[in-house]
Amino acid sequence: MGGLCGPCRNEIQAKALQARWEPVRLQGLAPVTPAEFEKVRTAADVEAACHFIFDKAHWKWTEHGDAALTTGERTVIAVETFFGETCNGGLLQFLLNESGAFARDLPGSLMRVGLTGYVPLALELNRLFPAPVSHDPNERGDQVDALDDGDDVLAALSDRFFGLYNQQDAKGFRGRLIEYIRANPGEFVSDLTDA
Repeated sequence: MGGLCGPCRNEIQAKALQARWEPVRLQGLAPVTPAEFEKVRTAADVEAACHFIFDKAHWKWTEHGDAALTTGERTVIAVETFFGETCNGGLLQFLLNESGAFARDLPGSLMRVGLTGYVPLALELNRLFPAPVSHDPNERGDQVDALDDGDDVLAALSDRFFGLYNQQDAKGFRGRLIEYIRANPGEFVSDLTDA
């Protein structure tokens, strides 16, 4: 019986799968074009428009690090992940997942977007830690573990978050976020002179 051994077959399958997804990966890495931004600017589906900008910023962060991000991109990642992770599992989840890397950016990001009611909560969250919240996930986990009564404190802050969340206006956080995105194309578009 001829053919390939299991490890060789697995390697070939992995390369084929990688090749299949490479165009999608490259598209994700491509900066937002003026034409794409125009679609975001006029989109009726606010959630999809915010996610499009978030996905582009997230790819940039993943591939090039946080130093490569514009203020706008950092803002979108911080706000989207703050609401997504906190709604899904509270502030503990926000801190322990990759989103926690943006905890330091959160107060300013919320201010820029106009979600000022959440700023005191974000400041209080950051003040729980004697040193700035780490970008490194392992160090951040150690910081969370070192908190006195950390679970209780984070649960109480999470309850305050949900109190605010349940009272938000009709625009909600994404309504504010899309307004920020649309008002700041230079933070997201690669070259405003492209046609």
